[in-house]
Amino acid sequence: MQQATAIDWNVVDQVAVTLGVSYRARQKWRQRGTIPYKWRLPILQLTGGVISAEHFAALDRRRERVQRTQA
Repeated sequence: MQQATAIDWNVVDQVAVTLGVSYRARQKWRQRGTIPYKWRLPILQLTGGVISAEHFAALDRRRERVQRTQA
């Protein structure tokens, strides 16, 4: 079972397409494991709560941990 903070990349992808985000940009998001701040509010609004601010916070925490281990 997924944690409540695990982001559903399929939902993000569908919403991003609606917002006009390019395929290449969406690939980078997945590869980097983060979503640019510019797109977070529109994604929150369009998903109606399926994706929450806590999901983005979890992505940020995970990215920070990865960066610390690579330093």
